[in-house]
Amino acid sequence: VYQGRCGIEIATIRHGPKNNYPSDIMHHLKSAFRSCNPEEMRLYCDQLCSVLLDPLMGPEIGTIIAYDLALLFPELSDKVSCSAQVFCESLRHCVAAIADQYESTPPSTSTAGPTAESSRQKYIDAIEEMLEAPGFGISAISERFGMSDSAFSHMFKRIFGVTFISYVNQRKIQRAKSLLNETNLSLDALALQLGYSSASNFVRMFKQYEGITPGAYRQLSRNNAPHDS
Repeated sequence: VYQGRCGIEIATIRHGPKNNYPSDIMHHLKSAFRSCNPEEMRLYCDQLCSVLLDPLMGPEIGTIIAYDLALLFPELSDKVSCSAQVFCESLRHCVAAIADQYESTPPSTSTAGPTAESSRQKYIDAIEEMLEAPGFGISAISERFGMSDSAFSHMFKRIFGVTFISYVNQRKIQRAKSLLNETNLSLDALALQLGYSSASNFVRMFKQYEGITPGAYRQLSRNNAPHDS
């Protein structure tokens, strides 16, 4: 027995390694997350672990599977060089955390009651509070709520219907529009206040969402503002 490139243990036996990528299982796992089905998440996670722990698993396919899973679950990025057993334990832990969160947090629907609304509001309040903090991102807020990045990301998408990063970008752009209308802050100062790493990144993101640059928006807004007679 020897270890493959990503730590998946391979048995050198007469019939040779398996080299078939488990595309159906990967597809079903992704579908389970899209459909918010905790039972299927656990089911297909277990099936993938069975594939990875198979002593006939070929090293190249094991590597591909491990890296593909690390794309879905960033917490696994530092586990791809571990043994198959350690990698699968980490995978099961990630999936279980997300599945548990889905089961305990009600989705956002038109029929959702006060519990769902209060659940939404606590995340909205936290984001508004932290929005302008330097380097604010999913790691900061997931830590605040005692969750992994993956668990928080999937939970947020389920509740709000959009990704965390998309929601944050939209809120920053709305705040930027208010500041452009109400202040004379420079683009550099606005970028700094809104937590962007540079004015150019701020301009790029603003134009992506609004179709014009912040400077053009400010000028257009002021040209259209009512004037005292």
